[in-house]
Amino acid sequence: MAERCRAHELEMETAVLPEDLDLLNEALDEWERVVDAADEHERAARLNRMMADAARTHA
Repeated sequence: MAERCRAHELEMETAVLPEDLDLLNEALDEWERVVDAADEHERAARLNRMMADAARTHA
């Protein structure tokens, strides 16, 4: 993933660790659950939860 970012001129501020890929995969799995929601109400609720979790994590 770090190589792909660098190839697109995205600068990496810190070293990329194997755990970072785990976090990326978790985020992609969560995003897939948003996209796969049954309707727009469930999709919005899942996205709101995802954003609230991210805000708590990065506060």
